[in-house]
Amino acid sequence: MPYTFRKHDRADDDALAGLGRAVALARSRRQMSQEGLEARSGIDQTTISRFERGQAPGLRLDRVAMILAGLGVDRLEIDLFERPRWF
Repeated sequence: MPYTFRKHDRADDDALAGLGRAVALARSRRQMSQEGLEARSGIDQTTISRFERGQAPGLRLDRVAMILAGLGVDRLEIDLFERPRWF
């Protein structure tokens, strides 16, 4: 079955924001700047910034994987029951 795009709803936006916050937290715990992550992942710093702020709804999964690989992350801790909020 081919991939089809559907419009994002509030739950999608909240999930993306939560994932972006988890990536930002993982990056800061590694004392890595967004520019440093750009150098390691090959993903532009502005894209990383938008992703961390939950403002990149169309970011492809392969690019998310590149960001995670750039962090050396094989697992993220995400509280699925907490409403996303900025830390």
